[in-house]
Amino acid sequence: MFKNSVQWNIDYKPEEIQAESIKGLLMSQRWITFGRDKKGRATLIVRPRFHTVDEFPMDQMLRYGIFMVEKAIRLTESYGHKQYVVILDRHGVQRSNQDLKFMQNFVNITQGNYPERMGMVCIVELGWLFKIGFAVVKNFLSKRTVEKIKLLNTHADLKQYFDED
Repeated sequence: MFKNSVQWNIDYKPEEIQAESIKGLLMSQRWITFGRDKKGRATLIVRPRFHTVDEFPMDQMLRYGIFMVEKAIRLTESYGHKQYVVILDRHGVQRSNQDLKFMQNFVNITQGNYPERMGMVCIVELGWLFKIGFAVVKNFLSKRTVEKIKLLNTHADLKQYFDED
């Protein structure tokens, strides 16, 4: 895995992704870095309601996701931490926003090339379909990964992990 990750970094050069090459995606603010959790780690907020499947080519979407992860890592390191946290805000998500192909590709990239960088994922506003899907999917995840995932019904539940401000 380590050799594959090193080779991926050499080939893909994630640190060289330029904002200009993903400008349309950056302007959409689908993903933003904002604030810290109670442990002081940088927060990456993902808002899939602003995503439409096939609006952008897959390669561009993947570069965007990697750009934002790299940004979250740099930010969290500036705060003295190694791990960042994610809020997956499912508010307003419709069927047209759900992009399983992108998520599969992106999860494979992050799992293989950013091990132990994500400290926690808070998934907010779970629909009944998401709950059923997650009940199945979590069986394929490691116990350590499942422990990092916090399923929250409302935004108010974020107060467990984030200061109100």
